[in-house]
Amino acid sequence: MTLVTIYNSTITTTNLTNITNRARLVTHDLSSQLANNSLIFTLSPPAVLDTVQIVVDGLTLKPSTNTIVGDYRLNNATQLELLFSNPLSTSSTILAIYEEA
Repeated sequence: MTLVTIYNSTITTTNLTNITNRARLVTHDLSSQLANNSLIFTLSPPAVLDTVQIVVDGLTLKPSTNTIVGDYRLNNATQLELLFSNPLSTSSTILAIYEEA
């Protein structure tokens, strides 16, 4: 453990956001959208993009970026697209875990 001591210093903070009454990450079950036989899912409420995690049947999927081909991409704050060749089975479970915008 490191001990840091600061002498003769004043710390001023401004523009603090109180989020104590809000759960940061919320799990949303998107499984009801599997009946659409599509690879595109609606996130409702919208997501904070950098917080999204997608889990299908217990497996955490890898997001796509400009340089990495992954399992899914977020087209915007309300649209998730799976990058699979075929739609998921209607008996699958798909969860989106994210901070709500």
